[in-house]
Amino acid sequence: SVVALAIPATGGSALPARAGERGVGAMGQVFAQTHDTALDMSGDVSEPSQPLAAALVRAARLAPPGAQGWLATDGEGIARQDEAALRRLSRRRRVTLLCPLDPAEISPPPGPLPVSSGAASRFARLRAFDSTALAARMRALNVTFMAAADDTG
Repeated sequence: SVVALAIPATGGSALPARAGERGVGAMGQVFAQTHDTALDMSGDVSEPSQPLAAALVRAARLAPPGAQGWLATDGEGIARQDEAALRRLSRRRRVTLLCPLDPAEISPPPGPLPVSSGAASRFARLRAFDSTALAARMRALNVTFMAAADDTG
């Protein structure tokens, strides 16, 4: 059976357990719709309406012991306050954190880039994503960590 739980900054949606191809297809549809909604959002989403910890608790209720769970987020998606709930989720389940990286996170441009917001402007340099600390945190929580290049580039 497949269970999907999508948690964008605006809330979340859950897909009950379904078996086979229909379950996987429905899961893909939920994730695609959630992604499209997130791309269409405007405004400040720095404060999600549902903390990730609450969603992890919900996932622990949905996923039986022995289940395989996948989380997909950026390198800063797991906050310290989420770790206790993630530890509980991974206690009797196989949990993998997938961190898709875009080309600028893998191989950033060598020079400074202009950044502006309204009248304010400055230059900044991008650094390649260093997964060392995040991988160590996930290992301590019994979570497998995977960083992968975004294949839509």
